[in-house]
Amino acid sequence: MSGEAPVAVPSAQAVTGSIELFESGFMADCTVKCGDHAWRLHKIILCTQSEFFRAAFMGNFAEAQAGEVVLEEQDPDIVEFALRFIYSKSLSHISGVFTPEAKDYDSLDAFEVCVPLYALAQFLQMDALCEDIATHLLRFNQSGAHALQRWWRSEGHSERVLSPEFQARFANLARAAYSLPQVGPNATREWSIRTSFLDYIIFRRFLVLRDPSFFDIIGAEAPSLLSRVTLSIDFYGAAPYLVSRRDRCLKCRKNPLFREDGEVNYGTNFWISVNKCYDCRYL
Repeated sequence: MSGEAPVAVPSAQAVTGSIELFESGFMADCTVKCGDHAWRLHKIILCTQSEFFRAAFMGNFAEAQAGEVVLEEQDPDIVEFALRFIYSKSLSHISGVFTPEAKDYDSLDAFEVCVPLYALAQFLQMDALCEDIATHLLRFNQSGAHALQRWWRSEGHSERVLSPEFQARFANLARAAYSLPQVGPNATREWSIRTSFLDYIIFRRFLVLRDPSFFDIIGAEAPSLLSRVTLSIDFYGAAPYLVSRRDRCLKCRKNPLFREDGEVNYGTNFWISVNKCYDCRYL
């Protein structure tokens, strides 16, 4: 007789967990430790969502025999965010960082959570989590820019500038993001973690262009990001609040900020990006 056939691992779609199962530890058969935290979890769920856990629990390693994995040099809170994603396939447990009020225009909570979480997702080889983080940051950048532009134009806010503390934090986070390896299926995609920082600057260019020192610190800490900004056609070609704002679409000459019924159409995604109305945008 031939040797035993290799074990077929179910797909991630075939195995689902739940937050209740994660929190209760019911029928748990393994332990994940980080710092002084320990989680009683389920091998079949971990192995279908993470190549790292699959190798640890199914390979010829001490972790497989002991049913225990220790994550060294990681933040336990960030590890819990990743584990909750494995069970829920959702980032709803950190949704609050993606919805700051417009007046909190200098909030970097989303990036301060997502950069280390993205790094951990790469370490655990969780492509789905990397993709979800980048998608949430894209939506955060777009929706935040819309709200911020309306608030920024209101009386008393147009002279606000970015604080030195904000600039230093943003530059440090950008440096951390650009130091991550560009590996896996998301490496060349336009909505990677690196692109999230580029989007943040482009969507808020009416704010960041007010202070040249912002680009000085970006150039010092994350020169690759500065290069991408300066190469962006949209960035300097459509800065509506720093130059004489064009009241017409660059192509059809219609006013994209007003609908046919005369109501104000507050800055669509496309107007923010390229000063072209929806009829003239590139598809």
